[in-house]
This record gives sequence, C-alpha cells and structure tokens, in this order.
Amino acid sequence: MASILWSIFDVRKDDRLDQTTTAWWLFLLLAVPLLGLVAWLYARQRLGPHADSLHFKKLP
Repeated sequence: MASILWSIFDVRKDDRLDQTTTAWWLFLLLAVPLLGLVAWLYARQRLGPHADSLHFKKLP
C-alpha cells in the first residue's frame, strides 16, 4: 500500500509529464495498482534524468 501511495505522489510531482499523461498514469495506478506500480517503475527510468535525481558518471 505504501508503494502505491509513493508512486501516486511521484507521478504528481514529476515535471517531465504533461497533464494528460499524468492523468493517465494516475488512472492506471488507481485502477490496477500492482501493474501500474510496476509499469511506472519501468517507465520512470526511461523518461530521462530528473532534476532532483542523483546520477553517477561512469569512470573511464
């Protein structure tokens, strides 16, 4: 349950998504919570770097 709440708040605060996309993600998370959570965790990585995320540089 806590992970579903986290994903809802994470979708709401993500500034890379427009309003329509945010609404679809929230619908998916509320309609099918487990599948929506797994899909969000998968898609979140592919959206690109987030402003408040920490990324490590690869050393040569």
